[in-house]
Amino acid sequence: MAVDPRRGTQQGSAGAAVCSSTRFVALTSLLATFLFGQASGFVLSPAASCFPQGRAGLCVRSSASAVWVPLRRSVLPGLRAQELGSSLQREPDGRREGAKPFRKGDEQTEKPEGCITVFVRGLQGTVTREDLVEVFGGCGKITRIAIPQKQRTADQSNGGARGFAHVTFADTDSCDKAMEKSGTNLKGRKLQILWAEESGKERKQRASESAALDRRTRRPPADPRVSASNQKITQLGRDGEWAASLAVLAEEMPAEGVIPNLVSYNAAMSALTNNGQWRRALDVFEKAREKGVKHDTIGFSAAISACNKGGMWRRGLELLEEMEAAGRDPNEYTYTSLIAALDKGGKVDKALELLETALARKSLKPNAYLFTAAIHACEKQGRWHDALGLLERMDKVGVKPSLQTYSAAISACEKVGQAKPALGLMERMEREGLTADVILYSAAMSACGKAGQWESAERLLEQMVARGVEPDVIAYSTLINAFQLGGQWARALEVFGDMEKAGVTPNLIAYSAAIHACDTAGEWRRALGLLERMKAEGLEPDAVAYNYVLAALSRAGRLDSVLELLQEVKSKGKPRLGASTYCTVVKACGDNGEWETALGVVTSMGAEADDQVVRVLITALEKNDQHEMAKQMRAKLEANAASA
Repeated sequence: MAVDPRRGTQQGSAGAAVCSSTRFVALTSLLATFLFGQASGFVLSPAASCFPQGRAGLCVRSSASAVWVPLRRSVLPGLRAQELGSSLQREPDGRREGAKPFRKGDEQTEKPEGCITVFVRGLQGTVTREDLVEVFGGCGKITRIAIPQKQRTADQSNGGARGFAHVTFADTDSCDKAMEKSGTNLKGRKLQILWAEESGKERKQRASESAALDRRTRRPPADPRVSASNQKITQLGRDGEWAASLAVLAEEMPAEGVIPNLVSYNAAMSALTNNGQWRRALDVFEKAREKGVKHDTIGFSAAISACNKGGMWRRGLELLEEMEAAGRDPNEYTYTSLIAALDKGGKVDKALELLETALARKSLKPNAYLFTAAIHACEKQGRWHDALGLLERMDKVGVKPSLQTYSAAISACEKVGQAKPALGLMERMEREGLTADVILYSAAMSACGKAGQWESAERLLEQMVARGVEPDVIAYSTLINAFQLGGQWARALEVFGDMEKAGVTPNLIAYSAAIHACDTAGEWRRALGLLERMKAEGLEPDAVAYNYVLAALSRAGRLDSVLELLQEVKSKGKPRLGASTYCTVVKACGDNGEWETALGVVTSMGAEADDQVVRVLITALEKNDQHEMAKQMRAKLEANAASA
């Protein structure tokens, strides 16, 4: 058949026009469907009847296919995110009607295998990483937080969060705990939390980590002799054989050609420190440095622990600075050891300051040991207000006090005779289900005794027995002293007898407390009898016991017994009596008209007669009309003071 060239041209032009027009309609339909969905009235399908047939239809379908893919990849996600963001702004709780998670299916019914990431939506635009850490930090270790941001505005400022985030944890159990946070209110919006499926990037990263692990496992195995030597060092340290433990590191391993590793040095330092060889532990730390060993957190902490044993708080602070400069994060053990070192150095304020530094570290999880060390520092100086404040701080950070914590706090109250807070702590322990031991009861009784509350002290002993805690000699001695301070000397001696009936053998402290009660009551015969009984039982009286007996005899005017007892002590050469004892004796002699005896006692002291004793002698001389001698002694005393 012949073809008219002009007709063919017209047909070609008409086909091109139809193709162009149809393409426009198709693209318009496609865009409308993307923007408004099927609600727009358009239904886009590869087999749509609106597409012409033949060559024109082929042209339109090809054009539509060419446009479909790039629009789907670039336009649709942005539109969906924009739609989600606007809906989140409309709804205060961060959810919209009929919203579906970005997952396959309408809702999640099963956790993806090995899931360690949660999808969080409903976020307010100003939510930060720190806000999410505050919400999910208690679930477990967080390894990654991704908060997609909106596009920057014209002034190049950040547009804020897009309303959702991904939080990745170190393990799947932490992820389970995070799911329980769904519904949590954050900045006025309730969070919706869903399981997050593993992305392609995460799959690639996991595959890369798996490959790296395979490469590591293909490496030659570590020298088993190193592990065996490390175990030997540790065991010898536990057995108290610190010298043999050090010899393994310094002699045995080099002789066998075994190169110590980081664990070797850490084990040796711990073995030495735990056996009182803190100087040698610090030497090992420095020698390891000289050999190029880069200490880890455990190594630095072991060195700081050695400083604690030696009371070297300045060196401990220096090591903490070196540790942080080396990029090593201090842990709870590090700070506990250093606070204890500051406690030994009497640096309570510095210890409390260091505690605040430790609590400010987000990577550190505070424990009872850390707080107990700080409370113990307060105890030394009787700073009971600070000790109680630290207990309240423990409650706020969720750390439960231990028996040792309460012991330190009650001892801080005991130092200054604060009975009320001490008894309050005992009641709190009982409410928390902790059973006080004999040390705690004794400290509380001592606080009551110093406050003059001997009745409370007596009730504590009764409570102790009722709770099944057996009183020891310290507990009985504390109660005896409480009665003595309260002027109840008869009750004090009764407790001394009860102690013996209970099968508790009195020690030096118990005897001294009973003798002190006799001295207070003027019972010199009982005081002297208890002293002789101590000697018969093989106990060597100390200066405190002799002081109380001599005071009782002096007040009773038993000067012959006083001089006889003084001669006994001098002949034995021990114990060394203090100036207060001699002042008591000299005063007693002066009160009884025995100024010559008083002069003889002071003369026998020789160079040990200090200004305090001489002044008491001058008063005794003046009281017995020996004014000229007293005047000469006073002049000599003033001359010595002027020359000094």
